[in-house]
Amino acid sequence: MNYTIIKPNTQHIAQINALINLYVQSTQELLPRSSDHILQHLRDFWIALDLAENKVIGCASLYLWASNLAEIKSLAVEPAEQGKGIGKILIQKCLEDAAELGCQEVFALTFKPEFFYKLGFQLTERNKLPHKVWNECIQCPKLLNCGEIAVYKQIL
Repeated sequence: MNYTIIKPNTQHIAQINALINLYVQSTQELLPRSSDHILQHLRDFWIALDLAENKVIGCASLYLWASNLAEIKSLAVEPAEQGKGIGKILIQKCLEDAAELGCQEVFALTFKPEFFYKLGFQLTERNKLPHKVWNECIQCPKLLNCGEIAVYKQIL
């Protein structure tokens, strides 16, 4: 497959939304993101774009919580494209952004910590994260029975 990793533009919003919602509906491993939310945070995203079909086949975003702390959110890769290194490259792009911004640590909340361990992340306790991180948890259908694992990586 011939794809590129780029910053999205407004024409990619619907495809990013559809990819995220694929996982919201099928596995509930991602929180839903509205098109308005994606638009407001478009600069936070990286996408993998299939050049032949001009189709978004992967996405991830980097959200800044503090001057030294960022979170990787909304990591999704089309099921047929998994295992090809796309997720790894998206995470690397987010880590590069974090380093350029001066962040010292990046974390993620995930149901697949093994993927992040392969990229140098380590297990951390959820209660070590700032309380403001949990503001999205209120919207989650798994609020009272959450299985997400917190992982982090020092980058500077």
